Amino acid sequence: MNSLSVKWAGLTTSEIESNWPKRFHKEDIYSWYFHAPNGETYEAVTSRISDWLEEIQREPKVIAISHGLTGRILRGLYTGLGREDALKLAVSQDMFFKLSNNTITTIYSDFDDFYLH
Repeated sequence: MNSLSVKWAGLTTSEIESNWPKRFHKEDIYSWYFHAPNGETYEAVTSRISDWLEEIQREPKVIAISHGLTGRILRGLYTGLGREDALKLAVSQDMFFKLSNNTITTIYSDFDDFYLH
């Protein structure tokens, strides 16, 4: 991606809506993600993630870290969910997900138990 694709980086939804009113679509709460200037479409993201899932399928264990939207789509593709259901999957800073045998296990992390030195 080029530097133009980050025009929305760090902006609030109100700032995006006021600066790009024709791109900020309100048909649902997720569609506007795919209308960013020079950003990826949902189909492009799913194609990229599908290719990656194909590449790693023979690996015994893989740890992947992603942004929330990509994580939703990845989990949706992994379990065969449609777009609408995949985009509604949970995203939080206190959980991670184990994908195994076409199922998703949510693992919650209690950060109060961790001490960083």
